Order: sequence, then C-alpha cells, then structure tokens
Amino acid sequence: MTEKTAKRVYTYSLFLGFALLCWQILIYRKTIVDPRLLLIIVFIATIIGVVMISRNYSKIYPMYSGIRLMFFTVLQSLVSFGFIASAIFLLMNFYFASEEIEIQKHAIISRSSMSGGKRHRNERKPIFEIQYNSYYRKQLVFSNQFYERRNEFKIVELEVKEGFFGFDILENKTLK
Repeated sequence: MTEKTAKRVYTYSLFLGFALLCWQILIYRKTIVDPRLLLIIVFIATIIGVVMISRNYSKIYPMYSGIRLMFFTVLQSLVSFGFIASAIFLLMNFYFASEEIEIQKHAIISRSSMSGGKRHRNERKPIFEIQYNSYYRKQLVFSNQFYERRNEFKIVELEVKEGFFGFDILENKTLK
C-alpha cells in the first residue's frame, strides 16, 4: 500500500468511525445493553488496532515520534477500530432482531431532565430511570410534552423484542 493510499484509508476510517459513533448513540438509546460491554469491545478493538497499525503509522507520519506517535496511533485505533467494532455489534443486534414483541412494565426509580436540542434549550425533556432487570438500570428519554407532568407517572410500559445477540430492543415506550 502506498503512503498516499494509506493516508486516505486512515482518514476515511476516521470519518467512518465518527459517523458510526453518532449513529451508535441513537441506537444505544433504543437498546438495553450494559455500557461496560460496549467499552470492553471498544478497548479490545483499540488494542488490536494499535498492534496492527503502529509500525505502518510511524512510516506514514514520520513527523510524529515518541509520545505523540503513540497518542495519535491510539486515537486512530480508538476511532477507526474501537468505534467501528462497537457500532457493528450494536447495529447487528438492532437490525437483525427477532420480530416477536413482548410487553413489559417497570416501575420508575428516579426522574431527571435534560435540555432540548439546539434552539430549543428551554424545552426540557424528562428522563426516567427504571430497573430493567436485577443488575441493570436504564435511563429513558421522553418528549418534552411530558415534562410538566413527569411526577404523575409511576410506571413505564415497554414493548421490547430480542436482539440478534440477545440484548433487548425498545420498540415503543409509554408512560402510565
């Protein structure tokens, strides 16, 4: 692989990793998966990436050496290998899920809120935390129309289906 091609591959994989990270955040909100598992996937893929590209990276970017070279190698591996591997895991679990939907009811443990998006900062969105199973809590973000009445709700009704890797996917959520 020529130096020019290698630089292009590193650049494209960097942008792909960031794009998949943004998509992954949206999918994560609809998936019941422990974030520690995703961090482990990112960590392992990053280590594999560092081992794979460290020699080539120093040849392609000779202006970096020592700590700077290691920093940029790890950063490139984190985004290119870690985020892409984690996104592939979440996207496969989400898009290859079963079609069978199960309805579950969960008590609300705590309530909080977050500001709205750009140009809508004053529109607060309520966040309800539920105990999904015996070891995992999930925060669910709802539309700002529920903010004023957030203290009236006691239960969240979820329509879930089983993902490809066994992690549940939220199809619909309703406040009761």
